[in-house]
Amino acid sequence: MTTLKKYALLLFGAGMMFTTSCKKKDVPPTVPTLSTTAVTEVNTNTNTAKSGGTINGDGGAEITITGVCYSKTAQTPTISNDKIESEVTAGSFIVELTNIDPGSTYYVRAYATNSAGTGYGDVVTFTTGNGAPKANDVAITGITKVLEKLTAGYTYFDFENDPESGSTYQWYRANDAQGSGEVAISGSTTSTYDLLAADEFKYLRVGVVARSSAGTMVGVETKSAFVGPIAAPATTVNFTYDGKSVTYGILVSSGTGRRWLDRNLGAPNTPTAYNDFANYGDLFQWGRLADGHQKVIRGGTEIATGTATTSTLATSDIPGHATFILGSASSPYDWRNPSNSNLWQGVNGVNNPCPTGWRLPTSAEWDAENISSVETGYAQLKITFGGQRSGESGVINSLFSGDYWTSNYGAIYNEIRVFENGFSYLSGSPRSAGKSVRCIKD
Repeated sequence: MTTLKKYALLLFGAGMMFTTSCKKKDVPPTVPTLSTTAVTEVNTNTNTAKSGGTINGDGGAEITITGVCYSKTAQTPTISNDKIESEVTAGSFIVELTNIDPGSTYYVRAYATNSAGTGYGDVVTFTTGNGAPKANDVAITGITKVLEKLTAGYTYFDFENDPESGSTYQWYRANDAQGSGEVAISGSTTSTYDLLAADEFKYLRVGVVARSSAGTMVGVETKSAFVGPIAAPATTVNFTYDGKSVTYGILVSSGTGRRWLDRNLGAPNTPTAYNDFANYGDLFQWGRLADGHQKVIRGGTEIATGTATTSTLATSDIPGHATFILGSASSPYDWRNPSNSNLWQGVNGVNNPCPTGWRLPTSAEWDAENISSVETGYAQLKITFGGQRSGESGVINSLFSGDYWTSNYGAIYNEIRVFENGFSYLSGSPRSAGKSVRCIKD
């Protein structure tokens, strides 16, 4: 073969290669092709499900984004609907779909995007079941000090409006706000929690499991944020009594661990003995506000006089004066006509004379202290001989007994606790009588 022919053949071959190369570069890319993976792990507690896709072809260009799009309304969803992106750009991928509503049918497609656009897989569907109830916005209110009370709150939600029934609580203690060393507090499974000495310097939170009476009945636990650190307990309480700012001490009962004020309402100081006459305090008619009627003037060791009296019974919960109202010797035995048994009930009770967060004790709370004598009563709660004031005559007598109102009531007589002559007993008294008041922390 001559040199000229060889040269011609080389030129021809190079031209063919150039032509072929140009034709390949001129082919535009297309959108990727892929298939959609069936939906699995549908969870109406967490409102999630899983799906994905398998890339079958990149369309001649690099795939930059993959994911799954889904919708309840669009039967051929696109990336303009809800979507979850994947970090995988080749082969197969799985993502978790979020914010899935219970009781709904969803349409799902995998997608992949390259420079030519977005390609979609086939549409698959799935249906969610009845949704579990939820406890939303779980939060804690209260004073973060030892011996105070914390209260859990939340908003109940159920997608199908199944009614709430029997939601449960669990309180937790941790070493810091990040939850290190977190443990469930044994037995603390109600909406309130009384802070203990073991909680000092710790952090607490509460978990709520919402429950319903129909459909899917049990939800997953939702926890609040931590509160803390829990401070040392308060030793005094400041409040306004008889128009003056006063400070009383706080006792922690050695018998029950409950907190009580360190004196009867109206006592100027903490008593130094059960017969500390000057610090016996005032004598209230049952259910009346601290409106001045209860004031007692103590003098010497056995002299006591009270406010003026009237025989005109009140017709409302607040008489509007400071006069001690004498009750009759027959029904209603009360300073009010008609009687009202709903006074003094709890910290929000009408006419509650105690500081905010404190109230009259119940008879059961008095009994739990297991006080057997005025001596043990003084040692445990600084019980004194406060005496009593007759509801019929207004005379102050029985200065060698301690008569204390409870919040319990009867049709005519209200329960009191009497500490006298070395023993204690339950008794009843007309509501018009004047008795000592000792407050307990709610």
